[in-house]
Amino acid sequence: MPGDLQYALVLRTTGASSVPMDNQALLALENSPGCLKVTDSQQLEACLQQYTSGDGRQPYQVLFELKGGNSFGGAFGAADAPAFVRQYFARQ
Repeated sequence: MPGDLQYALVLRTTGASSVPMDNQALLALENSPGCLKVTDSQQLEACLQQYTSGDGRQPYQVLFELKGGNSFGGAFGAADAPAFVRQYFARQ
């Protein structure tokens, strides 16, 4: 699967009060300063291994964009997010 991935977008949400964002909403935020675009193959692998389907209460949402134009999404819990994701948003 990592070979089929173009990139992943990670966005920090507000937790319990957040509403899950659809893929189009995440794509619209791609170039915003609060959105992390992941293109490194090792980091993409870490994202794939640690994401869950999510229910809108996790602090990070992730969208995986495939090379064929399809996408799928999920979320990371605070403790489950890859270290580089937590570090990126700690600096925001």
